[in-house]
Amino acid sequence: MLGQAGAQVTEVSNPAHLEARGIVWGLVPEGATAYLRSNGMGYHWQGLYNTSLVEMLGKSRQAQADDFPATVKMILLIGSYMAERYHGRMYAKAQNLRPWLRASYDRLLEHVDVLAMPTTPITAHKYDPDIDIVGLLTHGWDMLNNTAPFNMTGHPAITVPCGKVNGLPVGLMLVGKRFDDGTVFRAAHAFEQQGDWKKT
Repeated sequence: MLGQAGAQVTEVSNPAHLEARGIVWGLVPEGATAYLRSNGMGYHWQGLYNTSLVEMLGKSRQAQADDFPATVKMILLIGSYMAERYHGRMYAKAQNLRPWLRASYDRLLEHVDVLAMPTTPITAHKYDPDIDIVGLLTHGWDMLNNTAPFNMTGHPAITVPCGKVNGLPVGLMLVGKRFDDGTVFRAAHAFEQQGDWKKT
């Protein structure tokens, strides 16, 4: 449909995308754990700190930590384990690989305006009110392989519905050059004008 909107479409490949999951898992658990331990404040930020938010999160974390979703608890457990067991080495290694991952997408985006890919690597899970904790955690994390890398690289990305599979919506993700959010928005808008995704 992007071609119908006037775009020139070409197929590209980024082998580094398949390695991104390891980088994400090296960064997110330990980084998120440290961030929460600082009550959402972080350190060395030179912008404005929200003192009320920091205080409220700190108090709530102590009084209601059991209310965190299972996925958050899992991240905190993994992050704490990684910090204690590897002393920051895995986090540091993932940070060192981050520029390599960013550059792999930058090289592709020298030749195209946006990258288009499925938002998730699999179709949506069916709702199961009786799902156990293992299934809940698996379903929560197995959908992120295409989206999470761009949280690490800083490339602007947007998802738009593009059709259905077995009655469930499918998303198209568009990714652009860093700091070129406008092109991503324009491409998404052009795609949305091509038709009603609910009927495709």
